Amino acid sequence: MRAGFDLYRAFEQDALDIRAALEKDGKLGIPCLGMYGLASLARARAADDIGHELAENVTVDGIPDSGHWIAEENPDAMVESLLRFDGRIA
Repeated sequence: MRAGFDLYRAFEQDALDIRAALEKDGKLGIPCLGMYGLASLARARAADDIGHELAENVTVDGIPDSGHWIAEENPDAMVESLLRFDGRIA
C-alpha cells in the first residue's frame, strides 16, 4: 500500500520536474501515445490537452471497455493500440 500511496505523494514533485524539463529542453519531439479508457471520466479531451502540452507529435486513443486501469480492464485492446501506434498492425 505504501508504494501505491507514494505514487500520489510524488505528484507535486513530478509536476515540478516536468515543468523544469519543458523549460530547459522544450516539448518532446518523438511520437507519443496517450490512452484513455472510454468509460473513464478523464476522456479524450483531457488526454489530448495533456499530450499536446508535453509533446509535438501526439496520438490519443480511447480504449473500449475500460476506465482508469486500462491494462487491467482491457489488456487486449491496449496492446492492439500500442501495436497500431508502432506501425506493426494497420
